[in-house]
Amino acid sequence: MKNLTLTAIAILFSVHVFAQTSATSEATSSSKTSISTSVTNKQFSLTASFDTDKEKQLKTLIANTLGKPTENNKTSATWTSSDGYTVILRPHHLLIDVDKTKVSEDLYKSFEQLKTQIQSTINAH
Repeated sequence: MKNLTLTAIAILFSVHVFAQTSATSEATSSSKTSISTSVTNKQFSLTASFDTDKEKQLKTLIANTLGKPTENNKTSATWTSSDGYTVILRPHHLLIDVDKTKVSEDLYKSFEQLKTQIQSTINAH
Protein backbone atom coordinates (compact mmCIF):
# COMPACT_ATOMS: atom_id res chain seq x y z
CA MET A 1 0.00 0.00 0.00
CA LYS A 2 2.89 2.31 0.83
CA ASN A 3 4.47 1.64 -2.61
CA LEU A 4 1.16 2.30 -4.33
CA THR A 5 0.77 5.64 -2.55
CA LEU A 6 4.36 6.67 -3.35
CA THR A 7 3.90 5.65 -6.99
CA ALA A 8 0.68 7.67 -7.26
CA ILE A 9 2.36 10.72 -5.72
CA ALA A 10 5.34 10.34 -8.08
CA ILE A 11 3.04 10.12 -11.11
CA LEU A 12 1.05 13.17 -10.03
CA PHE A 13 4.26 15.11 -9.42
CA SER A 14 5.65 14.11 -12.84
CA VAL A 15 2.44 15.08 -14.58
CA HIS A 16 2.42 18.43 -12.81
CA VAL A 17 6.08 19.18 -13.60
CA PHE A 18 6.00 18.10 -17.24
CA ALA A 19 2.52 19.25 -18.11
CA GLN A 20 2.40 21.79 -20.88
CA THR A 21 0.32 24.86 -20.45
CA SER A 22 -1.38 26.25 -23.48
CA ALA A 23 -0.55 29.78 -24.42
CA THR A 24 -3.43 32.17 -24.66
CA SER A 25 -3.38 35.14 -26.92
CA GLU A 26 -5.84 37.80 -27.81
CA ALA A 27 -5.91 39.66 -31.04
CA THR A 28 -7.93 42.75 -31.61
CA SER A 29 -8.50 44.21 -34.98
CA SER A 30 -10.24 47.27 -36.27
CA SER A 31 -10.80 45.46 -39.51
CA LYS A 32 -14.44 45.48 -40.54
CA THR A 33 -14.57 43.80 -43.89
CA SER A 34 -17.56 42.22 -45.51
CA ILE A 35 -18.74 41.45 -49.00
CA SER A 36 -22.28 40.64 -49.99
CA THR A 37 -23.54 39.82 -53.45
CA SER A 38 -26.99 39.24 -54.80
CA VAL A 39 -27.74 37.88 -58.25
CA THR A 40 -31.15 37.42 -59.85
CA ASN A 41 -32.21 37.03 -63.47
CA LYS A 42 -32.45 40.80 -63.80
CA GLN A 43 -30.10 42.26 -61.19
CA PHE A 44 -26.56 41.92 -59.88
CA SER A 45 -25.54 43.83 -56.77
CA LEU A 46 -22.49 43.88 -54.56
CA THR A 47 -21.97 45.74 -51.31
CA ALA A 48 -18.67 45.73 -49.49
CA SER A 49 -17.18 47.24 -46.37
CA PHE A 50 -13.42 47.41 -46.08
CA ASP A 51 -10.47 49.08 -44.40
CA THR A 52 -9.39 52.45 -45.76
CA ASP A 53 -6.06 51.10 -47.00
CA LYS A 54 -7.91 49.05 -49.65
CA GLU A 55 -9.72 52.01 -51.21
CA LYS A 56 -6.99 53.04 -53.65
CA GLN A 57 -6.58 49.45 -54.90
CA LEU A 58 -10.33 49.10 -55.38
CA LYS A 59 -10.55 52.38 -57.27
CA THR A 60 -7.79 51.20 -59.60
CA LEU A 61 -9.53 47.86 -60.20
CA ILE A 62 -12.82 49.57 -61.02
CA ALA A 63 -11.16 52.18 -63.25
CA ASN A 64 -9.33 49.44 -65.16
CA THR A 65 -12.70 47.81 -65.88
CA LEU A 66 -15.00 50.82 -66.36
CA GLY A 67 -12.67 53.72 -67.14
CA LYS A 68 -12.56 57.05 -65.35
CA PRO A 69 -15.32 57.79 -62.84
CA THR A 70 -18.20 59.91 -64.10
CA GLU A 71 -18.07 61.78 -60.79
CA ASN A 72 -15.00 62.07 -58.62
CA ASN A 73 -14.51 64.13 -55.48
CA LYS A 74 -12.67 63.90 -52.16
CA THR A 75 -15.19 61.60 -50.53
CA SER A 76 -16.44 59.38 -53.35
CA ALA A 77 -16.04 58.15 -56.89
CA THR A 78 -19.04 57.18 -58.99
CA TRP A 79 -19.29 55.29 -62.25
CA THR A 80 -22.73 55.40 -63.87
CA SER A 81 -24.00 54.46 -67.28
CA SER A 82 -27.28 54.53 -69.10
CA ASP A 83 -26.24 50.99 -70.06
CA GLY A 84 -27.55 49.93 -66.68
CA TYR A 85 -24.95 50.11 -63.95
CA THR A 86 -23.98 52.27 -61.00
CA VAL A 87 -20.80 51.90 -58.95
CA ILE A 88 -20.23 54.08 -55.89
CA LEU A 89 -16.94 53.96 -53.99
CA ARG A 90 -16.68 55.79 -50.68
CA PRO A 91 -14.27 55.43 -47.79
CA HIS A 92 -14.93 52.02 -46.23
CA HIS A 93 -17.84 51.21 -48.58
CA LEU A 94 -18.49 50.03 -52.13
CA LEU A 95 -21.83 49.58 -53.87
CA ILE A 96 -22.33 48.05 -57.32
CA ASP A 97 -25.74 47.72 -58.98
CA VAL A 98 -26.08 46.23 -62.46
CA ASP A 99 -29.31 45.87 -64.43
CA LYS A 100 -28.63 42.65 -66.31
CA THR A 101 -31.43 43.40 -68.79
CA LYS A 102 -29.61 46.53 -70.00
CA VAL A 103 -25.91 45.59 -70.00
CA SER A 104 -24.26 43.48 -72.67
CA GLU A 105 -23.17 39.95 -71.87
CA ASP A 106 -19.52 41.00 -72.17
CA LEU A 107 -19.99 43.87 -69.74
CA TYR A 108 -21.75 41.58 -67.28
CA LYS A 109 -18.82 39.14 -67.49
CA SER A 110 -16.53 42.07 -66.72
CA PHE A 111 -18.55 42.76 -63.57
CA GLU A 112 -18.28 39.10 -62.55
CA GLN A 113 -14.50 39.27 -62.98
CA LEU A 114 -14.43 42.56 -61.10
CA LYS A 115 -16.34 40.92 -58.24
CA THR A 116 -13.67 38.22 -57.96
CA GLN A 117 -10.89 40.83 -57.99
CA ILE A 118 -12.68 42.92 -55.36
CA GLN A 119 -13.11 39.90 -53.11
CA SER A 120 -9.41 39.04 -53.42
CA THR A 121 -8.36 42.61 -52.71
CA ILE A 122 -10.60 43.06 -49.68
CA ASN A 123 -9.71 39.68 -48.19
CA ALA A 124 -5.94 40.10 -48.74
CA HIS A 125 -4.01 40.83 -45.58
